Amino acid sequence: MSLRIGNLLSSWMLYYLDLAKLGPRFPKWLQTRNNCSLLDISNAGISDSIPNWFWNLSTEVLNMNLSKDNFSGRIPDPSSELTNYPEIDMNFNHFEGPIPRFLFKVSALHLQ
Repeated sequence: MSLRIGNLLSSWMLYYLDLAKLGPRFPKWLQTRNNCSLLDISNAGISDSIPNWFWNLSTEVLNMNLSKDNFSGRIPDPSSELTNYPEIDMNFNHFEGPIPRFLFKVSALHLQ
């Protein structure tokens, strides 16, 4: 029997989403999630850049943990103004370029 996690999660109202060992690509099904307060994709084995749509998730998220993966490239700006500015942990990745302006508005930002 095969169960696809994207189909399973599409019917759940999520308040906490903790995902491990998703990599190596950023999960596209995450784009359709909403009502998530805490998003933890740390140490998930992702070796990809953060997609432009990712910051649209932050309308409900209070805390995002993106640490200890292998994210690379520039941190993309959101496509529209954020309504919520969560705490974001982006430690231990391989980002380059300037820090986008919107990240100066978050409640806490962890970069190392």
